Amino acid sequence: MTALHRHFLVVLLATWLPIGVVATAEPAKEKQPCLDRHGDPLPDGAIYRLGSTRFRAGWGVYFLAFSKDGKTLVSVNSMGRSRQDVVRIWKVDTGEQLRRFPLELTYNDSQGVALSPDGSLLAVLPEARDTLREGPIVLMDVATGRVARRFANQKHGCGMAFSPDGKMYAAVKESEPIRLWETATGKERLRLSGYRGWMDHLAFSPDGSKLVSVSSDRNALVWQIFGPALGRRPNDLTEPQLQNLWADLACEDGQVAFRAVRTLTAAAPGPVVNFLRRQEKDILRLDHRRVVRWIEELDSDEFAVREKATAELEKRGVLVEDSLRMALRNRPTLEMRKRLEILLSKLADKPIAPTILRGWYAIEVLEHLPTPASRKLLEEWAKNIPQAKAAVQRSIHPLKP
Repeated sequence: MTALHRHFLVVLLATWLPIGVVATAEPAKEKQPCLDRHGDPLPDGAIYRLGSTRFRAGWGVYFLAFSKDGKTLVSVNSMGRSRQDVVRIWKVDTGEQLRRFPLELTYNDSQGVALSPDGSLLAVLPEARDTLREGPIVLMDVATGRVARRFANQKHGCGMAFSPDGKMYAAVKESEPIRLWETATGKERLRLSGYRGWMDHLAFSPDGSKLVSVSSDRNALVWQIFGPALGRRPNDLTEPQLQNLWADLACEDGQVAFRAVRTLTAAAPGPVVNFLRRQEKDILRLDHRRVVRWIEELDSDEFAVREKATAELEKRGVLVEDSLRMALRNRPTLEMRKRLEILLSKLADKPIAPTILRGWYAIEVLEHLPTPASRKLLEEWAKNIPQAKAAVQRSIHPLKP
């Protein structure tokens, strides 16, 4: 057979024989899995799915809560006595599970879990199955799944609720006093007692000025938290009284500081607002634009820039905590996420200076004085104080003339 004949035979075989017989044929493409109508893969051999795999949290779901913007859903379900309960974060519009993490405590009761209004923290009361047990109240960071803070011991609770601004939450156990806790520090602010029966539910009014409790004796009580008592005319505070209350705002005792906050919000607004304006120099300020730049630089290509930005943010501590949490919720890069989580973990057990807390309490007072003058001062402070800016954005009170 000549060379010409051999060439002709090869061409003929390549043309007529099935693909795969000739060594020079293209490799077969990888088989693509079948998808259901939501775009999720089906098992091998399946051609259709009735229903969906989305929002499948498993059995024993005992807590559900939407974030404030309605974009995410938080679920908690029991995994049995031998395993930790699981928290899942879902994307509402698609049903996609964004993340999951084990619950720090096993509670198995919807009254023992609460989501903060901004969706950043999950509060968990101690174990309910052992009525004699005491344990810490735990705040878990929803973005990281880690414990953000542990508070003083309390026996297992029957109910809890966050205030609308997220600055405090109320917890109660059966017939014991209702206790109000400060979210930022874990300090106890207030105790409410004098009711009968076992407490079942707690809820704050939309403006946070009142707390409603419902007990087993079928009574609902409304408690005044901020502002003057019903039917009582606000009193004008003198300058010495205002000076004493300003000093109390920096007290280490959480109950003393909160008593000063309540007294100021129950007084005539005019003298209080004028006095707080004069104390502006004692309230720590922060350039928000620099904070935004430092957070962006956590993802810089230059290691030295990332390190410097981390050091600057760590130096500001709790003053930038809200900004760090917001950045973490915006799905940052792996490098930025790692640094944000480290910064937040360092804040978990770090005490807050009384002078910083006093500034926050002053903002809280203005927020609960619904007058144009208090709103104007808040807006002025919002230019350089992140907590004041957040208060203006919340606008929990309608203005009164």
